[in-house]
Amino acid sequence: MSQPVVWVSTGMFSWGHRQLADNALFMLREWTREPSPHRFIHMDPLAPPSARDALAYRASNQGPWWQVEPGMSPGHLETLGMRAAVVRPEDLQRALGDRPLVVHTTSYHLDTMGPFWRPLHPDVLVYEALENVAAPHETLAARHRAASAEADVVVSISEGTAATLDAPPERILHWGSAVDPTFWRRPPAAPQWTFGFFGNLMDWIDFDLLDALAAAMPEDRIALIGPVAADTTERLSRLLSARPNVVYQPAVSYGALPDVVRHMAIGLLPRTASARSRASDPLKLYEYLAAGKPVVSSLPVPDAVAPHVYYGDTPAQFVAACRQARGDWAKGRHDPWAPAIQALLEERSWRRRAADVWDRAMAELA
Repeated sequence: MSQPVVWVSTGMFSWGHRQLADNALFMLREWTREPSPHRFIHMDPLAPPSARDALAYRASNQGPWWQVEPGMSPGHLETLGMRAAVVRPEDLQRALGDRPLVVHTTSYHLDTMGPFWRPLHPDVLVYEALENVAAPHETLAARHRAASAEADVVVSISEGTAATLDAPPERILHWGSAVDPTFWRRPPAAPQWTFGFFGNLMDWIDFDLLDALAAAMPEDRIALIGPVAADTTERLSRLLSARPNVVYQPAVSYGALPDVVRHMAIGLLPRTASARSRASDPLKLYEYLAAGKPVVSSLPVPDAVAPHVYYGDTPAQFVAACRQARGDWAKGRHDPWAPAIQALLEERSWRRRAADVWDRAMAELA
């Protein structure tokens, strides 16, 4: 479409002190690599303590933000060294002129952003259904169904999320998690840990699998890196006390993760079989592969990824998969730069995802 549009994206994930860029921010980076007649506004509806650090990291590392006009909450006015004010629906409406408006929101921001975009009556609404809709509370479930019914384009992260939608099939774009391969690629390093996991240590982490692995392979060090949820603190403490080969490291910034992951030999994805786990398409899976690591998962993975992943969903099977992964890694059988893996990562790149979502939205305007 040649006519300039205003694209408003919403949301940021920033839990604890680990900064996580969500889909909106990664796609904004792709869309603003070159000067554009379009206007992009990122609305941050949340103000957790670490959001300022997350914004600053995005500003310095994730692309030419001077081409993006972020709408920020009051606590973030000084973050990017620029004058800004909270953007209200009426402010944005006045700024539109005669340009079409596209609003892009996710299921994580239904509570905060639903009241914002509805009064704007966007020309196109792009709604992303993420894994939190697999087992939502009643209020969220109702808002999710309403948003998926109203949206012109619904991006579904998995078959599990697609099953929750009230959208006709022709409006659904099936697109799971994406990755930036160049961000994760680092020179090889001697591993400090045979197995490693980074991410939120929360209720969908299967500590029984980790305990079984640590007991079965006591000579192998296992690193767990990330923020710990309140409801998993006791489980983690028991594991660390019982298994001296398990080490814990607090969360590091997202920008520092590739240099941490390079010291793992094998990446772990020890997830429970909860509805939310099954409805996810774990970003970590693609990040491990992009970092050149074999992956052991307790979750079934998409068919395109399965040839590159070791799988086991019971403690015995998970340990067996870890033994096989360790043996193959030690014998040099895992080729992280194999053409098949690189083709998969390119297919799952943010560049490809951003282009597909943009094209579907522009087709709705045509």
